[in-house]
Amino acid sequence: MKISFSVFRKRRGQVSLLCLVIIAGAFFWWKKPAPPVYQTVAIKYADMEEKVVSSGGLQPISKVDVGAQVSGQLQKLHVKLGQAVKKGDLLATIDPSLAQNDLLNLEATLEQQAAQQESKQSDLEQAERELMRQNTMLQSDAASKFDAEQADTKVRTMKADMRALAAQIRQTQIGVASARTRLGYTRITAPIDGDVVNIATLEGQTLIAVQQAPIIMSLARLDSMTVKAQVAEADVVRLRPGQSVYFTTMGDTETRHSGKLRTIQPTPEKVNNAIFYNALFDVPNDKRDLWTDMTVLVSFILNEAKHVLTVPVQALGEKDKEGRYAVRVLNQDGTVSQRKVSITLNDHLNAQVKEGLAEGDKVITSDKAEPEKPATGDKS
Repeated sequence: MKISFSVFRKRRGQVSLLCLVIIAGAFFWWKKPAPPVYQTVAIKYADMEEKVVSSGGLQPISKVDVGAQVSGQLQKLHVKLGQAVKKGDLLATIDPSLAQNDLLNLEATLEQQAAQQESKQSDLEQAERELMRQNTMLQSDAASKFDAEQADTKVRTMKADMRALAAQIRQTQIGVASARTRLGYTRITAPIDGDVVNIATLEGQTLIAVQQAPIIMSLARLDSMTVKAQVAEADVVRLRPGQSVYFTTMGDTETRHSGKLRTIQPTPEKVNNAIFYNALFDVPNDKRDLWTDMTVLVSFILNEAKHVLTVPVQALGEKDKEGRYAVRVLNQDGTVSQRKVSITLNDHLNAQVKEGLAEGDKVITSDKAEPEKPATGDKS
């Protein structure tokens, strides 16, 4: 009986020791720090662009305000808003009554002056014959020298009157031509091919074209559009005519409209004490999906590369003296190694990898101090 009790105590001690070992192991496992968690991005091939981004607006490639050069009532508008017209098409008609009357008056004056000229021509021919007769008689002492001088003076005077009348006729002829031109101005025709984008004067309104030509309507070519992009003075020095450029509209951010930089206006604009230069380029608008004054986001391409290895800029560490960047790579076994990477293009989001990384490498972009714990429900 004594022996059995000793065995029991021994076994109880072994069980207690085992429990202590299990509890200690569980405690150690629970307190063991979790492995670090990293945010990574796999290196892959992509297209890259180094660019200058700015905002801008759309304008027709050409726009003309059609005005009236004569006064009068606008009798008829021959076009409607949005209508396409060709150069020379009739757009509007101004009451031609006053212009017609002015022309008729001047034509009548011209006819009267022509009749006066014909009459004076006959008188001059008569005076020249009288002068010849007086000179003949003077040579034979049949007339006095005084009579011959009077005949000569009369001829000279009549020739001067003829020259003055001829000048008046030329002046009247100019007036007739001007009146015909003014009469033609009562028919307003299209100066360019384009669309009617604005009608400023309605039928029945009176136009007064004394100091400046009143605007009747505006025509614009909408088959091509000009983009005016405002570029900051810090970026404009990087732009050159001929560079590739594209833009997207606020209503369609997926479709790119491409062109070539045409020119940069030398005179800047000041907006809230900041200096901006207007960069201009043209794009086709065959589908007529681009409208005047649309706001656009413009990208001027400085450099570009197709199908190159790219690394996120946030994965780049410090730069050494040789121009290489430190990059941490997460290996397949969970360990971390550091690489030296050379880059070329940098668009501030990604950089082109020249050497140091391969496709599929997982670069670390940031660390997480602790792994995320699953959410637990409230105990009830």
